[in-house]
Amino acid sequence: MKDCLIVINHNAGKCRRCTPENVKYALGKQGENFRYSTMHLPSNQPVNLNKYHAFAVCGGDGTLQTIMQKIYNLDKTMYYFPCGTLNDKAGAEKYCHALSSPRQITIGKARDNLFTYVYATGAFTEIGYTASQKSKRQLGVLAYAIKVLKAYKVNRCECRIETDGKTYQGEFNLVMFIKSPRCFGFNFNKLYDERDLGGHMVLIRSPKHNGLVGMIEMFFPFFKVFFVGLNKEQDRGTITFKRVTNATLHLKKPTDFCVDGEKRTEHGQVDISFEKTMCKLQIIDVKKSNK
Repeated sequence: MKDCLIVINHNAGKCRRCTPENVKYALGKQGENFRYSTMHLPSNQPVNLNKYHAFAVCGGDGTLQTIMQKIYNLDKTMYYFPCGTLNDKAGAEKYCHALSSPRQITIGKARDNLFTYVYATGAFTEIGYTASQKSKRQLGVLAYAIKVLKAYKVNRCECRIETDGKTYQGEFNLVMFIKSPRCFGFNFNKLYDERDLGGHMVLIRSPKHNGLVGMIEMFFPFFKVFFVGLNKEQDRGTITFKRVTNATLHLKKPTDFCVDGEKRTEHGQVDISFEKTMCKLQIIDVKKSNK
């Protein structure tokens, strides 16, 4: 028998769909040789993750990232039951090529902290971590939508990014490293390939003006990126979009980043890379966990 830990985050918007019984039912034959334990989040109780061979994680993208951070370089298996609000990582599922069984995936790393799909700062990125748990449970996706107007403002992240022998420097309205076809529900990265060992970088330079004029100026590049989408690399004008495997980010001052929907404050030099996990992941539709 192998030990499997069921992790249920009760702050996730749709966690009521996931019970230990439903998880076991959904795993079916894959879980026939498992001896199950359950951990309920939030919890301050320490857990020795090394004793478990597999994990069944019920939560949102942040929950997935938290557990993956601890086991990505270990020979373990994670079954992810997305029951958050946006579930962007699970939303990439239809773009993948091997979903019927657990598989290794490519993740990003910023310093020693991983991200499973996005690491970004600038306009709108605060939406990912400012919506309260209560509003997400009650309003679902609308909890993010009502934050849009407040987040629609000019950002000036002053930094330098070095990648592939080229340097990008100045003020940026958006700095994003992504391993996903989508973010915040927008399927914009048309070059996404889950088999590729790299990721993509999206830069949008800040507009010339602040206030209302600046917000009008920033509308067009954001519309092009997130509504029209990016189907080829570009490196001129306001928008930069390119495949990267490594990059170095130099921040002039402490800056808040959205990391898989969670807030992280970064400063100084941040080395960013993409690599394949040792652990294996399988995404299971939360609806299949219901008998």
